[in-house]
Amino acid sequence: MKVFGRDANDTQLLTSLWRTVWYREAGSPPSVGRLQQVEHEAFLTLLAAQAGVPTARVITAGATAEDDVLLVLRPWGQPLAATPERWSDDRAREVWTVLGRLHGAGVTHGQVDDGHLVTGPTPSDRESEGSEESEESEGSAAAAIAAAPAIALGLVDFRGGSVAPSDPRLRTDEAQALVATVLAIGEEPALAAALDHLGPERLAAVLPFVQVTTLTPRQRRAVRDEQIDLDRLRDRAAELAEVEAPELEKMRRVSWSSVIQVVLLIVAFMAMSRAIGGVDFAVLADQIGDAVWWFVVVGFVLAQMTRLAQATATLGAAPSRLPLRPVYALQLALSYIGLAVPTSAARIGVSIRFFQRHGLPSGSALAVGALDGVAGFIVQIVLLLGILVLTPASLELDLDNAVPIDLTRLLAVIIGIGVVIGVVLLSLPSWRGRIIGWVRQLASEAIGAIRGLRSPRRLGMLFGGNLASDVLFALALGAFAASMGYSIGLTELIFINISVSLLAGLLPIPGGIGVVEGGLTFGLVRAGMPEETALAAVLMYRLSTFYLPPIWGFFALKWLERNKHL
Repeated sequence: MKVFGRDANDTQLLTSLWRTVWYREAGSPPSVGRLQQVEHEAFLTLLAAQAGVPTARVITAGATAEDDVLLVLRPWGQPLAATPERWSDDRAREVWTVLGRLHGAGVTHGQVDDGHLVTGPTPSDRESEGSEESEESEGSAAAAIAAAPAIALGLVDFRGGSVAPSDPRLRTDEAQALVATVLAIGEEPALAAALDHLGPERLAAVLPFVQVTTLTPRQRRAVRDEQIDLDRLRDRAAELAEVEAPELEKMRRVSWSSVIQVVLLIVAFMAMSRAIGGVDFAVLADQIGDAVWWFVVVGFVLAQMTRLAQATATLGAAPSRLPLRPVYALQLALSYIGLAVPTSAARIGVSIRFFQRHGLPSGSALAVGALDGVAGFIVQIVLLLGILVLTPASLELDLDNAVPIDLTRLLAVIIGIGVVIGVVLLSLPSWRGRIIGWVRQLASEAIGAIRGLRSPRRLGMLFGGNLASDVLFALALGAFAASMGYSIGLTELIFINISVSLLAGLLPIPGGIGVVEGGLTFGLVRAGMPEETALAAVLMYRLSTFYLPPIWGFFALKWLERNKHL
């Protein structure tokens, strides 16, 4: 008999919420109340029994006058943790049989360890013990169990389970089962049992989830106490399956990198607050309300055309001919990635995967992004130097009021840490060999992509696309300024945009949030616009170019995934 009181509910809810925030697809889903907890466990227990998995029998559920919720179960079997002598190679194979039957019914358990794996009488023996229910109450569950092979292994306690599970939940169950059998009978026989049941491909899919974060608390303690090397276990399993050892699946939602991103966003907010600290927001609202809206529409359309120009530049950087549609969708998807996962690694990873799906090796795929970035930087430097030499433009974009001085120190610290890590890695012989080999392979693949740049068509698309992108960004900013009643020359707009873009690229702030807004506002003020008016134009510009495109970028990403471009 399980009794869920208020304290139990609060503890379960906090634990579930914590695991949901900290881990990806691990642990039990959060429940909003005691009754929902009982309903969830009872329902999954019934589904498991119906699938032929021996488990506890649900007798009833209800509530007391004191508002405690009860779940009454008829227990079955004893946990293998209490009867370790029952473990054997055949028992380990039964674990996979039971788990396969459960997953076949569209149910996961979430806590597959020796505390929830139980042994008892076979289903036929269990039925012969006699039940007080009628044959009608037995229904399909008895029929399913009677038709199933006689087994003496089952699972209990489904409070961490789920129905219609995602692939990570299925793989998490299997990773827990693998570790449970390794702890019980040893590495080699456990891996042999898993390979016999799963086969090489499915075992390879499970290996990225064989990590401490997916294990149950009982398994984590056992792995630590028995000094089980999970890295060696994954390598040995990959060797037996004759596959390459896969990278770990990222299970943690919170990591040091995500914490740093949050800190940088706070710094960006502080920078933006300092930049607009003296702004009269009532005047700002009036300025936006009085905008000429057809200019706003023109600015919005121009801002969206920049992605098409960037796609053209990417086509020029690619060594093979690619259709424009998926490349344009890739640029839209990168706008979503840039806001949702604001790191260069995420954008580079998506781009590399895209080009790999179109037949390019890793080195060539990496070279495409590098060529595009270098070409864009060259175009911006040439434009900036040309404007400085050929025009009287001299905007002093020091941004003292927009960027805290601490950012310079933070940038120096990050660069220093990167240099130290690089020196340490290169000083280790094993790592030095791997890094040099990896660099050589990428370099040889990248050379093939660079050789094709002798084509006038590719050069024109590469540099022309980047030039068109910079011009379109400037025109969009000019359109929003015009909507406020101010006309600014294209040269000045290009100079402002490029100067701020280069500065934002040097500072470790995701998306340049705060820095770009402050820099553009500063530039427009120096070009002759009042501060409130300039900020209104910049906010509309940033909405059109950075904050709104991720909405359709999300759907572009899903389209790319659905059509196997990622």
